[in-house]
Amino acid sequence: MHRDWEYLQKAANFGADAYILKTETSINILNTIKSVYQGKKIFPHKINNLQIEFTETDELLKKLNTLSKRELDVLHELKSGKLNREIADELQISIRTVETHRSSIMQKLEIRSTFAFAKMLNLLQSKNLF
Repeated sequence: MHRDWEYLQKAANFGADAYILKTETSINILNTIKSVYQGKKIFPHKINNLQIEFTETDELLKKLNTLSKRELDVLHELKSGKLNREIADELQISIRTVETHRSSIMQKLEIRSTFAFAKMLNLLQSKNLF
């Protein structure tokens, strides 16, 4: 109903499948409802590029659900910008164990490079997803 990006982003981050403005015609509203029922995600046409980002974010959140409790703990610390040694001290585990968890996280999230991992951590931080 609102034309505010903040509402739209929050709706998408909380798992909304569609966002309909109240200025839409009845036909468009019905078509949107039918599309969502068929499993599609529908957002205003002006933000099609943003819709791709939502899909990628949804996929990332699904992958995050595959992580173990300890991997999530390590990921949370990494997102905060802590070094492996600091994480090891914080979680009372060895640095090698932190490195193993980090490697496992990258594998489960299908991240192949340190750069891509840093980009993902930045995304989590900027959108406060985790």
